[in-house]
Amino acid sequence: MGDRLPNFAIPTFAGKTLTNASLAGKVFVLDFWATWCGPCKKLSPVMQGLHDRFQAQGVAVIGANCSEQQIAFAKGYVKEHGYTFSFGDADALAKKLNVQGIPLVLIVDRKGVVRHIQEGYEEGCGKTLSAKIQALLREKR
Repeated sequence: MGDRLPNFAIPTFAGKTLTNASLAGKVFVLDFWATWCGPCKKLSPVMQGLHDRFQAQGVAVIGANCSEQQIAFAKGYVKEHGYTFSFGDADALAKKLNVQGIPLVLIVDRKGVVRHIQEGYEEGCGKTLSAKIQALLREKR
């Protein structure tokens, strides 16, 4: 926490690429997850709620899929549940960050600095994440 993210490129399931440059100036949320992870699946609706609530304010929510045997499983999961926030293959970034356990949520400020880290899932975590995002949105640009 308190460090800038290293340079990254996350190919999205929609055929685009998310990078430090494309997210510059935005508050964004990275949710490292996989389809085989039960707590990750519990967190996905929370991420959708954050997307729904903050999308209009320019906040990007990204399902950063990692440790997946076949990316097709992840694409199917997203489609099956109708999630509308961005998802991509973030294995390379997870390795750079030495992600050991998932779910792992990072909230990143407009300067690309990690300002909040949540490990795992717990009931009601959406309120905490929402408050952290709101605080970053209030900060001067």
